[in-house]
Formats: sequence, structure tokens, C-alpha cells
Amino acid sequence: MSEITTCWNWLLGIAIAGATVISANCALAQITPDSTLPNNSIVTPDGSTLNITGGTQAGGNLFHSFSEFSVPTGGTAFFNNGVDIQNIISRVTGKSVSNIDGLIRANGTANLFLINPNGIVFGQNASLDIGGSFVGSTASSLKFADGFEFNAKTPQTTPLLTISVPTGLQFGGTGGSILNQSQVPNSDGIIVGLQVQPGKTLALVGDNVGLDGGKLTAPGGRVELGGVAGTGQVQLNVDGNRLSLSYPESIARSDIFLTNAARVVTTGEGSGGIQVYGKNIAIKGGSRIESFTLGTQPGEVIKLDASESVEVSGRAADGALVAGTKDSGAGGDLTITAKRLTIQDGAQVGVLTAGSGKSGNINITSPEFVQLLGETKNGQTASGLFSETDSTGIGGDINIITERFIIRDGANLLSYLYGSAAGGNVTITASKFVEVTGIGTVSRYPSALSAEVAPGVTRTLAARATGNGGNLVIQTSRLNILDGGQVGTTTFGNGKAGDTVVSASESIEIIRGITNNSTTRLTVQTQGAGAAGNLKIETDRLVVRGGAQVSAGTFGSGQGGTLEANVSESIELSGTSVNGFSSGLFTQSDRGEGASGDLKIITKRLVVRDGAAVSAGTLAAGQGGKLMVQASDSVEVIGTSANGLIQSRLTTQTQGAGNAGDLAINTQQLLVQDGARVSVTSFGTGTAGNLIVDARSVRLDNNATLTADTQSAKVNPNRGQATININSRDLIVRRGSNIIANATGENVIGGNINIDTDVLVAVENSDISANSANFRGGNVKITTQGIFGTQFRDAPTSKSDITATGGSPELKGSVELNTPDINRNRGLVQLPTNLIDVSQEIANSCNPGNRQRGGSFTETGRGGVAPSPFETLTSDAVQAGWISLNPNIDNNKSPSTFTNPTTRAPERIVEATSWVRNAKGEVVLTANAPVVSGGSWQNPVSCKAS
Repeated sequence: MSEITTCWNWLLGIAIAGATVISANCALAQITPDSTLPNNSIVTPDGSTLNITGGTQAGGNLFHSFSEFSVPTGGTAFFNNGVDIQNIISRVTGKSVSNIDGLIRANGTANLFLINPNGIVFGQNASLDIGGSFVGSTASSLKFADGFEFNAKTPQTTPLLTISVPTGLQFGGTGGSILNQSQVPNSDGIIVGLQVQPGKTLALVGDNVGLDGGKLTAPGGRVELGGVAGTGQVQLNVDGNRLSLSYPESIARSDIFLTNAARVVTTGEGSGGIQVYGKNIAIKGGSRIESFTLGTQPGEVIKLDASESVEVSGRAADGALVAGTKDSGAGGDLTITAKRLTIQDGAQVGVLTAGSGKSGNINITSPEFVQLLGETKNGQTASGLFSETDSTGIGGDINIITERFIIRDGANLLSYLYGSAAGGNVTITASKFVEVTGIGTVSRYPSALSAEVAPGVTRTLAARATGNGGNLVIQTSRLNILDGGQVGTTTFGNGKAGDTVVSASESIEIIRGITNNSTTRLTVQTQGAGAAGNLKIETDRLVVRGGAQVSAGTFGSGQGGTLEANVSESIELSGTSVNGFSSGLFTQSDRGEGASGDLKIITKRLVVRDGAAVSAGTLAAGQGGKLMVQASDSVEVIGTSANGLIQSRLTTQTQGAGNAGDLAINTQQLLVQDGARVSVTSFGTGTAGNLIVDARSVRLDNNATLTADTQSAKVNPNRGQATININSRDLIVRRGSNIIANATGENVIGGNINIDTDVLVAVENSDISANSANFRGGNVKITTQGIFGTQFRDAPTSKSDITATGGSPELKGSVELNTPDINRNRGLVQLPTNLIDVSQEIANSCNPGNRQRGGSFTETGRGGVAPSPFETLTSDAVQAGWISLNPNIDNNKSPSTFTNPTTRAPERIVEATSWVRNAKGEVVLTANAPVVSGGSWQNPVSCKAS
């Protein structure tokens, strides 16, 4: 076994798995021709240069064949070909690995092919000086368009070689590996490693291909890395001096790795293309693949295609896998196809534009998962995907199709805009779930999935970014945002933030807020002059708890976005964070003049409990948004936080000069309980909104509150004072619960309360009030068929009250209680003065032939009597005909008010005209005797059969 073969076996044992350096004794090598060609190759030493002449020429093709081919450190292999040669095709027919640690030269613009099935190693000093493209491969043979095969495994003397172009690399399943460690600098001192001329191709194709600190450079050209383990043909596409490879789906693949700061670069006038094709592809240890457009020509695609996995790990300066433009030419796309994609340990994969050219897009297809994990050990760089617009060029989009998409432990996916053009859009399609969870172990920054407009142009604060940010679209079965993770769009500049649209067919869960800097949230917001985007949610079930939030807000002068949650089954909001932030849904204007957006909820069931909130508010001069809740089954607002300090609430409010928006609830059942509240409130100089409740049933229980509270003296001319409007079938208020439209402050009028309900019950010190502490009371108007447990009073008491007090008795408001005209005599009948003599209704005869028999009693039904005094008559009840009705009484006409009862005059005494025997056998005198009366003291004659 040769010394080089021994070295290669050692490399295969450890180099493919990590960083190695070829030892000095592996550099002993030579170039030895074989005798398999009609015109054999000739190798002539000239100092450290080995001149290679001879070979067999066929048209523009020059064929060389060697039993060994290696170039020692400092040596040169010079293919001294004619300038008319287009392709120099060389093979190694022996059993040794080609160890190249020197220079390979050729004349003119010829392409150079080096085929060695045993393997090829390029040492740290390996370099190329050729005018065309270079292909190094461990294929068994090279195929041509006319079917000719130049075979390195089974070389045969061929009298006539082909003049056609090469079309494929044929692998026999036993090819060796390729390792590149070249770190040779160019004339400017920049390390380029193996380099071809601009616009040309550099291809390494073998069974396992590795770059261990090595560099590959093809300015504006193309780099091909192919890992082939099985039998099959890799198609070679020749376009002059530009080559590309196509791989059949059936061919088995092998691994490709870049480690120890390895580099693959095709940056040039127009960024060149890069294709990496293998089984498992690893870019780690600070390694980098890049392609930038430096001129007006458009860039080409960087494509990673792995049958199993792609792993990008470890920080590389300015990114581990990057495509972009720095001029007017468009940047190339970055495409990754693999079953599994992992980006971790501070590695970054991205596209960017730093010029006027449009950035390329990132397109990822990964059937099993895409995961972005963690940060560097010092916490300075997060792992992730990015699209960056740093000047006037349009940003690139990020498109991901997978089953599971995961961002964890401080990693992020970010579309970032610094300039004046539009930022890139982000679209995530994950059939099972999207999960954004945790914060950085060291940095404490949140894991994030976002699109942002940055504060300044070219990363400075000299001028704020004016371009509009990209949209964020998530389509999945389940979206989970946990433990400090953040998802959404934001603008810090003058440009508008993009919209966020989430469609999760099963559920969205946003759980466990951590700290102020990493509140778990799904958000759209502006912190500059630009308007915030809109947030739209569609899912079956939305769960927000532990201080997590869904929000659309403005913290600057820009307009806030709207928040629309369309949830087919239920929305469950509960609890607070450890530092007292409520879980919930929010639109808010804060610290600026920007108006807050509206908040709209459409669901079957909304539950807000344990200190959670749904709120549309303004804390500054901006107008507050409206809050609209449409729940087909129920709305439940229950309880307080665990420490009892934070109420569960459904609210619109203002704490500044801006006016609060209206709150409208439409549902079957509204339940407010255990200290919770539904409110429209003003704590500043702005006016509160109106509270509108349209529900079949409204229940307030145990210190619950419906409030329209204001402290502002301003009155909105379009709506007047803050008002509560309730339209329900039944309204029950109990155990210290209240409906309040109170006001506090100088010249602040109490609000209005309008209630339209069938039944109103207010008991156990539950009040309805429109009071003003310092000025005129408001107005209370109640329309109902019945009021129970409460009544109007001039001042609050310990009982259940209806009040509209003012700062003084002269400033009291009004209370109007309206009940429809109810005739309490309707349905009653006037009993006759004279009772009917029932005996007159019974035949006084005996049927002949019947024996004497006693009487009987038969119950035939209840007639018009209800089953219970506490129940009403059913629709099939009939009226018993025991009394005669006076047909002259009109039951449909009755007075609208009740009359006082009158004393009935005593009846006139009438003398007895006969006698009867009562049930005790006693004789009683009567003025109205039955037909048979008096008579004989003897027993009546019995009726006997004839």
C-alpha cells in the first residue's frame, strides 16, 4: 500500500468528521503516465515543475492517462497544451489517491478534468492556474455525447478517442472521497484557496466531499459540490467554459461538510451559482458559503439539496450561508431542500441587499422539520434566518414549507429593513406546528419570528428607515409561543410595518410571559412615525395565559394596527405574569400621538379570568380603538389575579388626552363574576367610550361591575357622555355587583344608563347608578316588564338602589322607569253573583229495571288549573266549564292603572222557603231549595227493577 493511500485512509477515519491537517510525509508524490492511450502522456521534470505534454488529442479534447497523479508542496503540474484545446481530460488508473499540495497549470482557456476513483486531497498549498473550469471527481469514468466512455477503472487502449463534449460522470459505487484544505492567497493577500477565472466553474464530485478549512473561489462563476455514493450517472451540462451538474433522483448520495472556517465564494460582477448536493450537508465551525452581486448583472442561486439533513452551526463573520447584492444587480436566491434543517450555535443563513438591486429570496422545503436553536456561547450572535434591506434595494422574501418549524433559546427569523425600499415578506407553512419558545441563555433576548422596520438607514440613526416592512404569514395546525418567545411585525422608523396573519387550523397557544424585555407575545406595533400593521388570527382555539399577550399597539406617532381574532370554538385568557402583566388581547396607543387600532373578536365562547384582560386603550394623546366582541354562545369575565390586585376585565379606556373607543358585546350569555369588570373608562382628560351589551341573558355576580366611568369634563358631541346600553331578555345583578356610569371631577357630568330587558333583578346591595361626585348626575332609563329587589332612591343605601345623584340635590340626574301597559285583570273572569244549583243539572229520575246503586265521582282532568301554584298554564290547557261567563265583559279593554278595592254591600236577608238536609244529616232552612226539598221524614222510595 502506498504512503499516500495510507494517509488517505487515515483522513477518511477522522477528517470527514472534523478538522485535520495533512502531515508533511503525505506530500511525497509523483505524476506517472500509463500506457493506455494511442499517444501516451509525457511527464518531464523541470526543477519543481512537472511539464505534462503528449497525450492524445481528438478535436478540441486532449486526453491524458496516469497511473499516479500527485503534486508535492511547492511543486507545479503544468499541462503544456495547445491554445486550441477546449478540454483537458485526465484520469488516474492506478490505486493511489491524488494528493495535490502544489499548483496545477494549463494554457489558454481549456477546461481541466481530473478523474481519480481512489480519491483526491487538496492540501493547504494547493492552487489552480487555468483559463477554464475545473472538475475534480472520483467517478469511475467520463461519458461523452456520442456514447464514448473514458474509464479510469477499466482502462483500455482505444485507437480513436472522441471529439464530442463530455456529458456525464459515471459512478460505479466504489468511488473515493475528496478533501480540500487549500488556503492559498491571491495577489491581494486574500485567501482564495482553489480558484478559477471569473465566470468559470469549480466542481468537486465524489463519495463524501469535505472542506476542512479549505477555500473554493469562482468569482461570478459556479461552484459544484456533489456527494455520490451509489451507481449512476451525474449529468454534465457544458456551456462553453461554464459547467453545471444535474443529479438523477435514483442515485445514492453521500455526505458533504465544511468545517474550520472553510469558504465557498462566487461573489462577482453577477453573483455566481453554488450547488451542494448530498445526503447530509454540514456547514460548521465558522465556515461560510457566500455569493454577492457586485455589479449590474443579476445573481444566481445558491442551492443546498440534501436527501437527509442540512446542519449550519457556529458563527461565521457576516453569516454562514449568504446570498445578496451590493450594487444594482439583483441578488440570487438561496434554496435549501432537505428532510431536516438545523441552524444553531450562532450560525446565520440569509439574503440581503446593500445596494439598489433587489435581494434574492430564501426558499426552504424540509418535510420533517426546520429548527433554529440558540446563540453563540458569549450570547453576541443569535442563530437564525434573515432577510436584510440595508439601502434602496427591495428585500428578499423568506418562504418555508415544513412539517414542524421551531425557534428556540434566543434564535430568530427576521426580515429587517434599514432603508427606503420595501422589506421582505415571511411565509411559514408548517403542516403540524410552529413553535417559538424561550430566551437566550446568555443574552436573555427572546426567540423571535418577525419582520421589522429598523430605526435608521444603513444601520445608523442619521435618518429613520422610510420603507414599508414585510408581512408575516403563518399557516399551520398549531402555533405555540412559549416562555418569552415573540412573533409579529414592528416598525421603529417612518415606514409602515407589515401585517401579521396567522391561520392555525387547530389552536394557538401563547403561554408564560417572562420579563418586560421578553413578554411572550404575538404582536404588531409601531415605535416610530410609521403605522403599525394589522394582526389577524384564524383558529379553532386560542389560549393566552401566564402574562402572555396578543397585541396591536403604537408607541410613537404612527397609527396603531387593528387586531381581529376569528376563533371558531373558544378564546381562553387567564392569569398574569410574575411581574403583574395581564394575559390577554390588547390594542393600545402609548407614549405618542398615534391612534390605537380597533380590536374585534368573533368566537363561540370567550373566557377572561384570573386577572386576564381584553382591552382597547390609549395612554396618550392618540384616539383609543373600539372593542367589538361577538360570541355566539357566551362571554365570561371572571375573578382576579392570584394576589387579588388585578381584575379580569373587558375594557376600553383612556389614561391620557385621547378619547377611548366604544365597547360592544353581542352574545347569548354575558357572565361577569367574582370581582371582574366590563368597562369603558377615562382616567385622563379624554372621554370614555360607550358600553353596548346585546345579550339574551346578563349575569353580574359577587362584586362584578359594568362601568362607564369618566373623569373628563369634555363631551364628545357625536355621542355625549359615556353611556351604558343593555338590551337583554333577563338581567340579574346580585351580591354587591353594580352597573355604574359615574363621574368624578369638576364639571364632569355623570354618564347615562339605558336598560331594555324583560326582567330586571338587582339584589343583595347591587346598585344601578349614574352619579356625579362633583357635578350633575346622569340619566338612567329602564324599560322592563318587571323590576325585582331594587328601586329608585335619592341617595345610595345599603340596599339595592337605582340612583342618579349629583354634587348637590339641585344637580341630581334623572331616573325613568318604564313598564309596558300591563292589565293584571287580563285573563280573569267575573264570577256570577248567583251560584248555579247543581241539582237542577241532574236528572231526577230512575232508569227502569236498574238496581238501586250509590253515587260515584270521576276526575276528568285539571282543566284550567296549573299543575303547581308556581307554574304557568301549558298551551294545551282547557277551561273548565263550571261557571257561566258573562259575555258582555271585554277582557281586552282595561285601565292602564290599578284601582283601589271597594267594600261590598251586605246582601239582603231573604226569608226561608224550604229546608234541606246537609252532609251531617242536619236540617237547614234555605231560600233556594232544590227541586226535591222538605217532603217526608221517611226514607225515599227506592228505585227497583221492574
